Amino acid sequence: DNKNKHTVRSLPGVLLVVEGVNDMRRIQEYLDVDVYVLGSATKSSGYDTIETLKVLSKKYARVVILLDPDVAGRQARNEIDRNIDGCWHAFIPTILARLSFKKKYKDVGDIGVEHASHKAIMTAIARSRKSNHSMKRFSRDWLVSLGLIAPMHERGNNVTRRRNLVCEFLGIGQCDGKQMLKQLNAYGFVEKDLIEA
Repeated sequence: DNKNKHTVRSLPGVLLVVEGVNDMRRIQEYLDVDVYVLGSATKSSGYDTIETLKVLSKKYARVVILLDPDVAGRQARNEIDRNIDGCWHAFIPTILARLSFKKKYKDVGDIGVEHASHKAIMTAIARSRKSNHSMKRFSRDWLVSLGLIAPMHERGNNVTRRRNLVCEFLGIGQCDGKQMLKQLNAYGFVEKDLIEA
């Protein structure tokens, strides 16, 4: 059955970091690439995980973090990035990583890299960016002007809902205003990304 055969691209010198074994299997359908499996997002802060990734990061030209586009994935990404210098980050929009039908052990609406299409995974990896925590491209005031953060002492106006939709589109998981600003600045997003979202 040739219609299910895919061209497998090789990514030498790249280590992809994912949350689970199913994520790895999904990626390796399309890519010949080394993959490090965390086991779960919560293991990203473990001493053994961080020390292993520090050693591996010296052996690869690029370490690309590709985690689930949810809160746990965002927290794990932040933890790894805080401890490993020079990480690159790939993001899949939440809607493209959401399961649309029930599977064994999985429910409709579950979010994970394993549920993303070949195109979504390849696009995320191709658009990966190196983190830069000194970057201050975005300001709180600009996010307020876009209606993504509420002005001081103001409530309502669907700011949280609008911000969550934009964060999901960008693949960074739902954030409060402070977290959103931090993610946008640290992970190489540009104004065009935000306007598009």
